[in-house]
Amino acid sequence: MNESKIKLPAPVLESDIYDIRDWDKNQGVKYAIEDYKNPVYTQYGGTIEFELWYTERFGWVIPTLTIRNNTGRAARAETRRSYAIAIKDGAMCSAGMGPHVKRHVTIRVKQERFEALKPLLDIMIKGGEKAGDIRDRRSTRIAQGRARRSNFLGGGDWDR
Repeated sequence: MNESKIKLPAPVLESDIYDIRDWDKNQGVKYAIEDYKNPVYTQYGGTIEFELWYTERFGWVIPTLTIRNNTGRAARAETRRSYAIAIKDGAMCSAGMGPHVKRHVTIRVKQERFEALKPLLDIMIKGGEKAGDIRDRRSTRIAQGRARRSNFLGGGDWDR
């Protein structure tokens, strides 16, 4: 599927897409939304930015929490993985930047588009909370399993 033929989800417009090549043109323009309460969105000096990925299985998703972002020699866009939330039904998923991601855009929320895009920001907050819960449950299970194995309470012959 041709990337340009994949339609953006409502209420996103093509003009909402942030292109790094437009940086010089947009420098000094006030995109900041200081009164938005969640600090997640103020990491760029008050500017709200978020990504949208179009996946074959889940449709449009918003990545919320990085699972893996390799550095060094292995650092390629394809190695990036994230928990994400689907826009259409709120389902949590794990998505990477592999071939199943058919379109990837970054949205910069301008002051005049804030109210229109706020539902997507709310979905992103909910997805971030769910992703944090998933990560905490998973890391707790891993820690408990290691503790059991170190105490011989469930380990096999390799622990002796």
